[in-house]
Amino acid sequence: VDKKSRYVWIFLTRTKSPPLEQIKGLLSRFEHFKYATIMTDQGGELAKSTHFKELINTFNYVLRPTGAYASKQNSIAEKPNKDLAQIMRCSLYSAGLDSKFWSNALSHSVYLKNRWPHASLHWKTPYEIIHKRPPNLSHLRIFGSLVNVKSSSKRYMKLDTITSDGIFMTYSATNKNVYVVNHDGTNERCCTHVVY
Repeated sequence: VDKKSRYVWIFLTRTKSPPLEQIKGLLSRFEHFKYATIMTDQGGELAKSTHFKELINTFNYVLRPTGAYASKQNSIAEKPNKDLAQIMRCSLYSAGLDSKFWSNALSHSVYLKNRWPHASLHWKTPYEIIHKRPPNLSHLRIFGSLVNVKSSSKRYMKLDTITSDGIFMTYSATNKNVYVVNHDGTNERCCTHVVY
C-alpha cells in the first residue's frame, strides 16, 4: 500500500518466500522518491529476508519493521487487508462460489478498491493519484457473473457453436482482457472477446 495515494498492489505466490522480481519492478517504478520507507511486520518472510533487505537497499529504501504484535503501527497496510478480506468473502458468497476461487476474488477486490474514492485523498481514487487521470468505470462487471466467451479459433464451420458460457473472475493487466472459468470451475483462461 502506498501511503500517499493509498494504491494497493498484491502479489500472489505459491510459497511464503518474497516475490522479489515483482517487488523489484514495483520499487524501480518509484525509485525517484527520496527518504522512502517500507514498513513490514516482523515475520520472517520479508523483515528477516536477507535478499529482500539487499533489494530495498539497492533502491535506497529504508526498512522499518513494526514492533512485535503491534500491527496497528502499520495501519495504512492493515486496514486495506481487513477491507479486502471482507470484499473477497462477500464476492465469493454472493457469486455462490467456494473458497478455491479466493485468489480471483482477492485480485478483483484490489482492482475495485483502487477505483473507490478515499476520504484522505479528498474523495479522489487511488487510481487517479497514481495514473493522473480518473478511472474509466464503464467496463466494470460483477465478480462471478455469467459471461459468454467467443472462441478464439479462426477456423469454424458456418453452423458451429463459436461461444461458450463461463464465469467472470477478474481483469488481467488490461481492462480489455478478463479471466473466466467454466461453470464447473475448471479451465481458467484469459479471454478478449466476452459478452456480459
